Amino acid sequence: MKHILVAGGSGNIGSFLKQTFSTNDFIFISSKDCDLLSNDSIKKYFTKLKKIDVLIYLVGLAHRKGKKSDLNEFNNVNYETLVNLLSFLGSVSKLPDKIIFASTTSVYGEKYDQIIYDENTAPLPFSPYAITKLKAEEYLLKYYSERSWIIRFA
Repeated sequence: MKHILVAGGSGNIGSFLKQTFSTNDFIFISSKDCDLLSNDSIKKYFTKLKKIDVLIYLVGLAHRKGKKSDLNEFNNVNYETLVNLLSFLGSVSKLPDKIIFASTTSVYGEKYDQIIYDENTAPLPFSPYAITKLKAEEYLLKYYSERSWIIRFA
């Protein structure tokens, strides 16, 4: 049996997964279950989990793109939570085999006349949301590229 952890599953995608798949196959955590900015909270919650085969990381502050003054708040939610979780899991030899990370096409900028984005499109994020999502992507690619899949939603 695969152990699939869905972090941040309270949005549309997480709600769909909850309705579609058995909770025997998926473990859903939200900020109510574990504060991913707190190492103590992460240790308390994740020490009891035996193994995580797949991490579906849906955590993100995205309801608004943010102003420059909001950068720290976006950085905490969109980047630091990911780093904290993976650092802890690595320290106790529980890194998942696969990491699926929900990101955004906003990392390319907000170009209303552009219909297609591909990997050759240069990133040009300008909102705190996009800046911090790209930062998290770069972290994954630097340290976990062999096990990470990044999905950029529009």
